[in-house]
Amino acid sequence: MRDRIARDRELGARALTEYQANLALERQRAEEAEAARQAVKRAKHETVCRGIAEQLAAIAAKVTEYRATQPTPLLPPKARAAPLPITPHTIAPSSPHPLTPLLPSSPRCSASG
Repeated sequence: MRDRIARDRELGARALTEYQANLALERQRAEEAEAARQAVKRAKHETVCRGIAEQLAAIAAKVTEYRATQPTPLLPPKARAAPLPITPHTIAPSSPHPLTPLLPSSPRCSASG
């Protein structure tokens, strides 16, 4: 009986060792396969990004070339005008502008109110 128990323990220990070795080998293979997949994915993304960057550079070059050949700027006159700075002097007190309540001349900002 003791021989059988010792033999079972020995077989169990061998089976455990073989299982752990097989598991380590499978994990190593899985990691190698994942690394190969990631390399392929990285190469694909690099190719796509490089193509997009080249297209953007080509578009920028065409726009620059087109603008250089045009006698007038491409913006409409209203867009070319310099924007006026918003100050208390450029906004009328009765203006419905959202900054009007913040102006010192506004009745809402008075010390009594």
